[in-house]
This record gives sequence, structure tokens and C-alpha cells, in this order.
Amino acid sequence: MSIGMGVTRHEYSRCPDVIVDLYRDGKVAEKVYGTSGAIRNASAAFDRMLDPDNGFRTLPTETAFGRQLRLLSLPEDDADSMLILLKLIHYQTSAISKVVSYKLLVELAIICDKYDCGAILHPWTDIWISNLINTEDHDPLKPGFEGWLLIGHVFPSADGIAAVVGELSIQLAKECYGWGSDHSQFCRYPYSDCEVTLDSSKSITVDLRFNPYPIMQHIFQESERGKSSILETIRGFFTTLGLVGDIDSNQSTTNSSLCSDQICVELATGSVVRSIRQLGLSVRQISDPEGFGDLPLWLFCKRLKIIAKNCRTIVPWSRSSHPVIVQSNPYVDYTAMTMSQKNANLGHIQAVLLSDPTKKSSASPDGIRSLTGPERCGIAEKAREISDYSDTVQSSMERWAYTGSDKSEGPS
Repeated sequence: MSIGMGVTRHEYSRCPDVIVDLYRDGKVAEKVYGTSGAIRNASAAFDRMLDPDNGFRTLPTETAFGRQLRLLSLPEDDADSMLILLKLIHYQTSAISKVVSYKLLVELAIICDKYDCGAILHPWTDIWISNLINTEDHDPLKPGFEGWLLIGHVFPSADGIAAVVGELSIQLAKECYGWGSDHSQFCRYPYSDCEVTLDSSKSITVDLRFNPYPIMQHIFQESERGKSSILETIRGFFTTLGLVGDIDSNQSTTNSSLCSDQICVELATGSVVRSIRQLGLSVRQISDPEGFGDLPLWLFCKRLKIIAKNCRTIVPWSRSSHPVIVQSNPYVDYTAMTMSQKNANLGHIQAVLLSDPTKKSSASPDGIRSLTGPERCGIAEKAREISDYSDTVQSSMERWAYTGSDKSEGPS
């Protein structure tokens, strides 16, 4: 019912004793006539606000229905979500929709978190959340829907919410970077198959004012744990190649036991350095914690996979008395192999090295077959480990999980 001046009147009680003013654009837009007892029973926060003996400033009054009613003004609260809450408090459920938008659901979570009254919305939250999750064009994992973390924090027992929050926490751990010093916001860089450099214009700033600190701290720690773990692995690899030793003293040593052929070591080292430079980085940057601090975990891992993939090696061939060939794929065991005179397709071969170029092959003409006791290149195996470990780190991110309905629970 409109009462003029753009203000709508809502009567939720047959004998109201309180008026709740709701605002839009800084002006009173909705006036709700309700029962203070029902509102006070909804939460301890409302109880204190409406308690005449609370020790705070006495609420003003307004004349309605021929008597003076106390007036509670809520200019900072979202009007639509407060209307739904007040309807539920006064059992006006017939006017409540079974479908709400994501934005309204977030506002409801903010209100319920502020006044600690989330239980009032049960079982409606089950209906709203289920309907929204199952909407075809709604993907909680996409940028712009980080508010699901707050929704899950306020309504942890709602059907389906645990899975949404768990998956979103993993996604954000992979895509977050650039956290503020007070952890009040971070940047989110969505995963892309084709990108290897960070384009800041595509980053999204996530405001954490209303998001629960324990969940955000878990996401931050998971991201940092992944980076630290993969950084330790890449430093070990660079040390093997003699690229990194004691950075402060500029000393480096080469673990030649991984490969007996110095040419192989030099080829691997040169190809790795070239790959690093093509990414616009330096060895110091990529092996130092500060070098990847401002990158999301997925891009951090993707760059390392590129470096590992571009690592070129050759099998230590000097131990073989037969012609040997070397496969170019660094993710399979590099082995010394014999080469038949009738081989057709050698497109996958990176190099052919002969222990004795003048000696004819004694191999049987049955294609390429492995020698007995093949020799492996440890550098190539390390490169493969880095590539595999980059995937393992991302797949091992721990999701946030609740135990029962306790909102204070942390990661499991």
C-alpha cells in the first residue's frame, strides 16, 4: 500500500507496536508495521535494539493507528532483503518467492550475518540455494560470484552449499594473487588455456568486506602452500643444472650424476635459460619466492610446465656401441634405442647421435626397439617430474569444509 511520497506501507501485524523504516537511495521507501516482540525474538541483536532498557538512545516515535509507535530506522540495510526477513518473522510466507537472484541472496546473507538471524530463513534457504545452483546460466565458480563464500558461511547447513563453497575455495586458491596487506581484498585472474603472461586488465578485484575471514585465510594459505611447494621443486632442478646455488654468494654447483654426458647437461641448461628468457623472466626471479608472488597459482604452474617442456636433453650415448636416437618428448623415459635402416617416420626424433659414425648398424630391420638395459637421462626425468608435480599441486588443493552446522569450523 502506497502512502505517498514514494513510500510503500506494509502491515505485518494486526496490532503493531513498532515501525521499521527501510531506505532506498538514502530516502525512506518502505514502512513496515510490525510487532516488536516477534522482531526481538528473531535475534539477540534485534532484542537489544528494541529493548527500552538497553541503555542506548531512546527510539523516536511516530503516530499511526491513533497511537504513538516506536520507530526503528535501518538506512544501511538492503530494503528488499529486510522485507523478506520481516515477512518471515511475522509469518507472512505466502508473499515470498521460491526463487531469488544471486544478488538478493548475498544481501540476505549480509543481513543475517549482521543480525545473527540466519536460522530464521530455514528452510527457505534450502529452496533458494537449490534453485539458484541448478539454474543453467548460473556458475558459482565464475568471477563475480565470490559471495557464495558468505552465503555458505551464514547458511552452512543449506542443501548443496558445502559442495559449492568447497569447489569455489579451490578455484580461488588457484586464481588469487595480489592480496592486500590487511587481506581486505585480492585480485582474481581467471584460468585461460592460451595465456602465459598476466594481463592486469583482465584481473578482477574481490572485495572481502563481507566475506568470512577464516575461509579467506584458508584460501590464501592454500595458494601460498602450493607456490612454496612447486618453488622448492624448481629450485632443486635449477641447482641440478648449475643455475642456482647460494644466490647470496652467487655460487652454483652441478649435479652431474643425473647425466653422464656433459653435452646433454649443456643442452638442457641452455634450453631452460632460453625458455625462461622467452617468458620475460630471469633465473633469479623464477627461483626466488618474490619472483612469483604476484602471480596466481595456475599461471605460476603453467609457466613452470612450459620451462620443463622446453628442456632439451640427449641420451648419454657414449655407453652404447649402436647408433642411438633420442625422443624429443621430455615426459617419457629417455632411453638409448637402436635405429633400423628401414625406419620411415622420424618426425618425433630430436637428435641422432652415433657412437661411431663409420660403423654400420647391426640392428635387425624390425623398426625401432629398445636396447637391453636402456640408459636414462636424469635431467629429463626431473623435467618430467616438474611438469607432473605442477598438475599434482593444483589437484591437491584442500577445499574448505564445514563440520555439521558450526560456522566456526576451519578447513578439513
